[in-house]
Amino acid sequence: MKLAIGCPVYNREWSLPRWFQCVFDQKVSLKNTDLVFAYTEGDDKTLDILNKYGQKFNSLNIIECNDIRAFGNRDSDRYYSLVILRNRIFEVLRELQPDYFFSYDSDILIPEGTLKGLIKDKKDIVGPWVDLVPPNGIPNCVTQLPNGGGFRRRKPYDQFYPQAGLYEVSSVFAVSLMKNEVFNTCTYKWHTGGEDYGFAEEVINAGFTSWMDANFIGTHLYKKDI
Repeated sequence: MKLAIGCPVYNREWSLPRWFQCVFDQKVSLKNTDLVFAYTEGDDKTLDILNKYGQKFNSLNIIECNDIRAFGNRDSDRYYSLVILRNRIFEVLRELQPDYFFSYDSDILIPEGTLKGLIKDKKDIVGPWVDLVPPNGIPNCVTQLPNGGGFRRRKPYDQFYPQAGLYEVSSVFAVSLMKNEVFNTCTYKWHTGGEDYGFAEEVINAGFTSWMDANFIGTHLYKKDI
């Protein structure tokens, strides 16, 4: 089985060493794993870290994206930037053609066994549960309102995920595993709620399903001192 892992990165010196350690802790074959990063130059040692750890994998693909405005605030411009960055990763994936792509943002930590567990789920798209704004119980997934309406956050955890299990959702983001067919068929699009919502519409329209595996709980590094 061929696997690819990656995400957009900008000024992530503070989180990438822990991110890489989480990847190593998944105990997947590095010889069968490609890394794909959409890199925007910043003022730290992000690129040095990518090159240091990336040599352990089958291939390290760093897409230089300095033509794209570095994303900072969560505004509409940021959404446009992330649409382009994530689609550039998809372009490389369509050349590499891995069986799965693990879209794994660099500010998320996951426990050992998460990736193998998601692979065993055999879903189109599936991700672990992450509280994006702890302790508010705002998870990394949304449900779509009836008749193709807008999206709504599923919260809190105790209400929607009373116990560990596998739950169908409309979209899961920040960290998710997707099959080859998904990134070959769908693209990210701009949406007022963020690029993940635009991607969710593409996924739903293409007939794929998304799932949340609450047997695995990730951590969001929503600030540097966590």
